This record gives sequence, structure tokens and C-alpha cells, in this order.
Amino acid sequence: IENIELSKSESIDSISLYSEPALLPGVMNSREVFSGALNYFDFLGQNVRKFGKKVLTRPSNRNVQTFLDTIRGVVKGHKQVTAGELVRMLNPKIRGWANYHCRAASKATFGCVDHAIFEVLWWWCKRRHPNKHARWVKAKYFTTVGGDNWVFHGTLPKKDGSHTVHLRRAYHTRIRRHVPLHLETNPYDPAWAAYLRRRHRPGGNSTPATGSLGEDVWPNIVTPPPSRRRR
Repeated sequence: IENIELSKSESIDSISLYSEPALLPGVMNSREVFSGALNYFDFLGQNVRKFGKKVLTRPSNRNVQTFLDTIRGVVKGHKQVTAGELVRMLNPKIRGWANYHCRAASKATFGCVDHAIFEVLWWWCKRRHPNKHARWVKAKYFTTVGGDNWVFHGTLPKKDGSHTVHLRRAYHTRIRRHVPLHLETNPYDPAWAAYLRRRHRPGGNSTPATGSLGEDVWPNIVTPPPSRRRR
């Protein structure tokens, strides 16, 4: 019992140590601390902030700026490549960054990032054709896809000719909330087999971030066995 109490006190001391704003990992400067209380902090590229009784995570400003600097570096460092090659280089970066933040409240940030990418691509297009009218530039490098009239596109060679590639938009990445695993889950209990199979399916452990907390919002979650439900 004495050992348990000692380990418990040590854990509390460790938590209190890292609760200090200056020592908390991810807090970059004192401007992120309000009135001596920690209201928000940046950690692993995301901003964790409390809004009333709700805690939300969003892409941090530093992470967004770093990502956009990378995109601008790729665009400005490849002024002579074709539009198709530029799309081929940018799409994996946009897809990876958006998928990393798709579990957070990132929809508005994705829209701002797409606009910033459009601005640097427009600069790239105008630089290649300084004497052409804006309508001519739009018709050459942008097309309409699904009602969006400003989709940057290009062509890439194939064995049997060429194919068109379109720039991916971060805004089109689906926001999917993470659903925690039931604490009572036992992988060795056959009663949980259906639940675990459902979670292991692609997309089986997350749900769209829409609606309320009703059963219609959680279509990918299998109800745990009746004998294992909490009362």
C-alpha cells in the first residue's frame, strides 16, 4: 500500500510539473498563456484550445505556415516544369497534410490553405505568360470539376498517350471524428468479435462530423454486446 501511495504521489508531482505553462511541451512562447492560466497550446502541429466546456483541436498557425512555405517552395522552385508535373509533385503533400488533420476541426483551415495555394499557382501561371490576358490563363490552366470552376490541372504522359491530372483540394478531405475504443473490449472474447471486425474495416473506427449524438450519426460503430454494456 505504501508503494502504491508513493507512486501515486510521484505521478501527481509529474503532472503538476508539466502543468506549468513554461514547461509544457508544445507551448512555444508566453503569448499563448492568458492570465497565468493555460487556455490553449500547440502540440504535434495542432492547436488544443478550450471553448467554454468544449475542447477542440485545430491545425496550429505554425504548422499551417510551415506547410504553405513548403508548397510555395515547390512551386517557385519548379518554374519551368509542366502543369501536370507540378500537380504530380503537389498532390501527395496536400493529401498527406490534410489526412493528418482530418480528425480535428480543420474545415475552415482547409479552405484558407486552398486559397493560399491558388494564389501561388496563379503567380506561377502569370509568370509563364506575362503578356497573356487573365481569361486566357484561366482557360489554359484551370478547368471545371463538380461545379468548381478553378481546378488547376495538367497532363502527364502515359504509354498510350497522356492523361489529365487535377490538383487536390484540402477542403474536399472528409472530416472524420475519432471514436474511442470501448474500455471493456476484450479481443479474446468471442462476444466482441463482430465489434472488432467492424472497427478494423477501412473507416470503421470513425464517423462523419455531422449531426447530433444519435444512432444515425454513428453508423460505423457496432453496439457492444448487451452483457458488456455499462449501466
